[in-house]
Amino acid sequence: MRDIDNYRNYGNRPDAWCCPYIGPNGNWWINGVDTGKPSRGNDGLTPFIGPNGNWWLGTMDTRIPAQGNNGRDGMTPYIGPNGNWWIGTTDTRVPAQGREGRDGRTPFIGPNGNWFIGRIDTGVHAQGPAGPVGPIGQRGPRGDAGVDGDTPEIGNNGNWFIGGVDTGMPSRGEQGEPGPEVIKQGYFVTLNDPNITVPDNGLEILTGGRLPIKRLEVDTANLFVLNPTDNTIQFNQTGTYEVMFTVNAYVKRTNPAAFDPTTDFVSIGFRTVNGEIVFAGANTWTSEEVAINTVGIGVFVVTSIAEPFELVNLQEKSVYINGGKIEHVITDSYFSCPLVTLLIKKLV
Repeated sequence: MRDIDNYRNYGNRPDAWCCPYIGPNGNWWINGVDTGKPSRGNDGLTPFIGPNGNWWLGTMDTRIPAQGNNGRDGMTPYIGPNGNWWIGTTDTRVPAQGREGRDGRTPFIGPNGNWFIGRIDTGVHAQGPAGPVGPIGQRGPRGDAGVDGDTPEIGNNGNWFIGGVDTGMPSRGEQGEPGPEVIKQGYFVTLNDPNITVPDNGLEILTGGRLPIKRLEVDTANLFVLNPTDNTIQFNQTGTYEVMFTVNAYVKRTNPAAFDPTTDFVSIGFRTVNGEIVFAGANTWTSEEVAINTVGIGVFVVTSIAEPFELVNLQEKSVYINGGKIEHVITDSYFSCPLVTLLIKKLV
């Protein structure tokens, strides 16, 4: 800038001359005079490859191919007798095989079943999914009989001995915790099924008559013997028992025109056959002559396994047992339509 200023100062003298320079507007200036001529020309055209593969400038085809002619095939490198790459007869002195690398890490199966490399879980399962079961192979020849082994025996110290050698293993384990006590009980039932004929107005049980007990469904400790022919139960063990029964029953009115609560009720009892003592009893008024559920519960003692028990009608008149029909429930199980049930549990 100092030189330009010198030129300018020199150019103000009448006898001065100065070299052209680029002014602040980008034109050429001489002796402080703007010549009006730009110091920089317009941008030239950028060559590009046209559709015929030649270089083009604007709309003009230069007829110069953008890609030269294919060269001649070169020589294929090969590995020479010294292990280097050779081109033709020239040894490049470049080894064809690099130096031996360091040993890598050996993969191992991690605790989750995947392959690990070092501490990195690859996410790849070490074992693939099980394949289909193959066909059974032919049976191989029978092998030779083995030598008889030594039979383990219990030594004087309570351990197992094999061939006279103390294994150090006790023949008997430690005393375990007491297991849960089995509930000793039986479940008896008479169902409204095809094995029993129940009239529409119910099955009549005369006064003092036994109610039907046809099935022993559960006996957890072999405690009971059921005689479904005479409807009696015998016990295989003496002891204290609890009994609960349910019966669907009703009685007909003594006076058909009016309900009499002194006579129109069901009375059922569980006792020894023809016994005077009733161990479990229940009664229910039936004013509408429709079977309703009567439930009885009691505790008793069996002192002799030879003595049978019965469930009887204690009323002075007949009772009628009845129940729902299987065709009017949403299950095919006749247990949904019981006539009589008994649950007997051994307490002591």
